[in-house]
Amino acid sequence: CSLDEAAGFFGPGLELRAFRWTDSQWEDAGLVADNAINNFPPKKIASGEWMMSRRTYDYKKTGVQFLVGGVNAINDWKSFPVLGTNDELSAEEPFWWTLPDGRLAALFRDNRGSKFLYRSFSADQGRTWTTPLRTNFPDATSKLFGLCLSDGRYLLISNSNPRARDPLTIAISNDGLVFDKLAWLAGGRHVDYPHAIEQDGHLLVAFAGGKQSVEVLRIKLSSLDEITMPSSVVLDHPLPPVGSHPEKVKHWIDLGDEGATLYIAADLIVPQIGKQATFSMATASGEKRVILGIDQQGQLTAQLFKETVIGPKLEPGSRHALLVRIHSHREKPDELCVQLGPPDKIPAESRDWTLSNTKGHSNADLSLIVLNQDSEASGGFSHVRVGPTREALDH
Repeated sequence: CSLDEAAGFFGPGLELRAFRWTDSQWEDAGLVADNAINNFPPKKIASGEWMMSRRTYDYKKTGVQFLVGGVNAINDWKSFPVLGTNDELSAEEPFWWTLPDGRLAALFRDNRGSKFLYRSFSADQGRTWTTPLRTNFPDATSKLFGLCLSDGRYLLISNSNPRARDPLTIAISNDGLVFDKLAWLAGGRHVDYPHAIEQDGHLLVAFAGGKQSVEVLRIKLSSLDEITMPSSVVLDHPLPPVGSHPEKVKHWIDLGDEGATLYIAADLIVPQIGKQATFSMATASGEKRVILGIDQQGQLTAQLFKETVIGPKLEPGSRHALLVRIHSHREKPDELCVQLGPPDKIPAESRDWTLSNTKGHSNADLSLIVLNQDSEASGGFSHVRVGPTREALDH
């Protein structure tokens, strides 16, 4: 289980921990690896070691890796990068298995929108990897899962329709390289995030339904033998082209970049005691990472990811202009500074800010402003402006 995994982003405190079931509850069995999320359980390789995939909190810059070890101690692992960078391939959630010849083969989803899986090989038990190359296996840019059955066959469960995460399919291979059978598992709706185990002559496949439910299919392994493929497929009308990968949403600041700075100005009317108001800087998916607010006691607050600092108590109904400066760091906490001033004039930068938060850190692209206030509350934040410099806010 990886902790400090916020929705859509990982924090610098990310750590992979083990938990042990004790017949009545789960107990923390200790740290497995710092700065790691594995996505898939570790598996034993021919060397007797265990291996699992690894993404660090800043994997979008460094690329994906593999952890090898786990023999001498639960936290005894070495990390080996696939590329050492994310410039060549925006890889996500790598999965691997052992081929009949002893090599390891890893499959990657491609977040750059090729709509195909990528593949890489290792001949030295995961220490080095070939440059991942694009396969002709289609993919909806979604998490996949693979399994080697006890009879030696390889199964790949994924969203193989490049147009959507619908349906969930199963592909079968005899050598782990070429898949010559494909069958429908579930669909007609959003289905994704599969996982599977072999048990008592059956295949148990768990998956998410619309990211709202967890469902399980129980499939007889013998039914896989009954899958047949048509000799050809002829369509009355050609399918429309697969849509191009959507462009990355433009953002004001990436809190993972060292030295990046952003300025925000806003107007504030302090709400009555018992009411509250906030304005937030959020990611494109709506995840709030920076929150400025007035709490129910009338105090100014500044939240940077999970860390909140409380400032002065303000007079209900009073009017203010705000200047906010966000300064990003890669390895240490970011800086969130707030300066209050008289209304109708943006305050100047100050050495003595009204409120400063230098405790929180978040690796996130900020691209949205979200305003909230209690119903029936007069006042709140308004006229929010964003700029790369203090001077830009005046224009």
